Amino acid sequence: MLNIETELKYLLDKEAFRSVYRCLKAKNIKQNITRQANYYFDSEDLWLQEHKINIRIRKTAHGAELTCKIPETEAVEASLLRSSEYNWPLSIREADSYIDDGLPVDRLLNLEGNPFHNRRIACTRLKCFGRLKTTRISFQVFKGDEPLLLDISAYLGTFDYELEWETKDIDKGRGYVEKMFFETGITPQGPMKAKRRRFFERLSRQPSL
Repeated sequence: MLNIETELKYLLDKEAFRSVYRCLKAKNIKQNITRQANYYFDSEDLWLQEHKINIRIRKTAHGAELTCKIPETEAVEASLLRSSEYNWPLSIREADSYIDDGLPVDRLLNLEGNPFHNRRIACTRLKCFGRLKTTRISFQVFKGDEPLLLDISAYLGTFDYELEWETKDIDKGRGYVEKMFFETGITPQGPMKAKRRRFFERLSRQPSL
């Protein structure tokens, strides 16, 4: 199933993250905590990285999902990302099989809404390069809208913190977030990078075994 995803994303340091959390909590906004694990796939020569394609399996307490994201650009603006996103449900058994043994490219090509109909993948099987675990705190800021998300992600021996919001009204959402940053004296940590990109950049700095 294809979804055009447009989201605000801000990378924060730990203290800024805590300040945003306290600010939202003080407003008595309903919150919810979930946990998920993203497993990232690519070919041995990182062909997907080169073409800015994100293929992941996400596991939660409720099941698993295979996702392919193709950004329209690296970043529409410093804090705004827009992507074509395809999602397919998986059983936990299927997910674990692909994580352990690799994801056959033929499996992707045969999925409903094949995202590679006009692209040629230069391999036959994708390897799982590792896991990024996220604790996600969601705040229902506006009734009838998607929740604002605060994510703590752990991967490859590090932690990072971000605010993410796939709000229906980007301008209204941006205004809300920037006002909150101003009130709490917060400055985001430079241009936003997607979780996959942060994972692979960190992986590239790991010592070779």
